[in-house]
Amino acid sequence: MESILKDESIEHLRNHLSYPVTRDELLKACSNMSDVPAEDRRWVEKTLPEGTYRNTDEVIRALVKNTLEHVKQHVTYPTTKNELVAACNKMYDVPEREREWFKRVLPDRTYRSSDEVIRALGL
Repeated sequence: MESILKDESIEHLRNHLSYPVTRDELLKACSNMSDVPAEDRRWVEKTLPEGTYRNTDEVIRALVKNTLEHVKQHVTYPTTKNELVAACNKMYDVPEREREWFKRVLPDRTYRSSDEVIRALGL
C-alpha cells in the first residue's frame, strides 16, 4: 500500500531508528539523514504530534490522524470511495497532502464501516 511518505522515508523509519522513539528523537534522526527527502522531513516536522512511538506503523498512523478521525466520526456508512473523497475534500482541517493521498490510495468500492476504510488504507 502506498504510504503518505516516500519509500526512502519509510525505509529510514524502519531501518535507522531504535524504537520506542519520541517525536524529538525521530525529527533529529531524520534531519541528519540525507536519504529522507526534504519535503517528507518538513511534513513530519509540521504534522507529527508529540509522543512516543513504538514502531513505524504508529508514526504513519499519527501522520494521518486527522483523516482517520474524520473517517471514524464524520461519515455515515455504508459509503463509497467517491462519497468519502467528496467528504474528505471538505475537511479543511486535513492538510491537502493527506486529502490527495487518501484519494490516490483508497480502493474504489463501497465501505460498510470506518474499520474497512482504515484496513483498505493499509493502516
